[in-house]
Amino acid sequence: MMDFHAHLDRHEIIGLLAGAWLPEQRLLRVERAFPVREAVASGAANDGINVEMDPEDQFKVTEVIQELYGLEVVGWYHSHPSFPALPSVIDIANQLQMQQQFRQAPSGDEPYIAAIVSPYDKRLPGLQSSVTWFRVEGKGNGAAAGAPIGLNVLEQGYVPMELQTERLLRQSTPHSLLRLLPALRITAQRYVTKRSAANLATAWRPPAAAAAAAAESDGWLGTRLGKLLGSVREWWPRRYNNSVESQQFIDGLRAVLMDVRQAAGLPPIDTDTRGEATSNLAPLPAAAPSAAAAAVTAAFKQPPPQQPQQQQTSPPL
Repeated sequence: MMDFHAHLDRHEIIGLLAGAWLPEQRLLRVERAFPVREAVASGAANDGINVEMDPEDQFKVTEVIQELYGLEVVGWYHSHPSFPALPSVIDIANQLQMQQQFRQAPSGDEPYIAAIVSPYDKRLPGLQSSVTWFRVEGKGNGAAAGAPIGLNVLEQGYVPMELQTERLLRQSTPHSLLRLLPALRITAQRYVTKRSAANLATAWRPPAAAAAAAAESDGWLGTRLGKLLGSVREWWPRRYNNSVESQQFIDGLRAVLMDVRQAAGLPPIDTDTRGEATSNLAPLPAAAPSAAAAAVTAAFKQPPPQQPQQQQTSPPL
C-alpha cells in the first residue's frame, strides 16, 4: 500500500502504519499501511513537500485501525516522490515528537517508527522503489536537553537511525494481497483527478532511459504505470512471484488503474505497442527468503544497562 500510494502523486503523500508492539521480544510488527488525506497547504494538497496529515482524517483512520482491524498505530509513512528516501530535518523533528507522544511508562519504550518511500527517484537501479525505515535516538545535550522540539533537532543531540527490518512470509499472503484490491481502488480514485496526480501514461525517467526501457518492454514499462506495477511486483514474496495469485493481483491492479482512469475521463494507456493483449511482467529471478514481503518487523535492540546512551540500532542516516 505504501508504494502504491506513493506512485499516485507527484507531491508528497502520507499515511499511518498499523501493527503491534511486542515488548517482551523487543519487536515492532507492522501489519498494514493506511493512507491519510494531506492537510491543506501541505504535501499533495499544496506545494508538494513537508506533508502533514489532515487531523480529521487522521482521527478517522486511527479509529478504523483500532476498531475494525484490532491493531494499534505504530508509525507513519510519507513519500519523497523524486528524491532519495532520506529523512529531512523536518522529518526527524516530526518523528521525534511522535515518539515522545507514544512513550510508555515505566519502560520508556517509544514504539513508533517512520518509513519514507521514494518511487520516482531517477537514480533508482531498477523498478523497485526505495524505502527507508527509521527512528530517532538521543536524549539531547547540555542546556538544549529540556528545550522544546524545533528544527534544530540535530543540534540538540538527536540522530536519525535506520532500522534493521525483517520481512515475514505467511501462507495467507497471496490471498491477503488480493483482498487489498478494493482499498487500492479507493486510494487511486482519491488521487486521479488531483492537479498533482502522477500521470501514469508518461515516462518517469529522462527520455534516453525511458526509450531504453520502452524498447525492452514493448513500450509501457517506461511509463509511470509500468514503474508502479513493476515495483509492486518486486515486493511480492518471491516464492509466489510466478503463481496464479501473483498474476491475478498484477492483472487486477492494472485493471483497477485503467478503470479509475476511464471513470475520470482520462485516455487509456496503451500497454503493448504491438497491439497484442499482454498482461505478464517478465519473470523475476529467484531471491533470498529475506526479500519476501508480507509484513515488516522492526527490531529494537535493548541497550546494555551500563551504557544506555551508546547503544545504536544501526549506523546513522
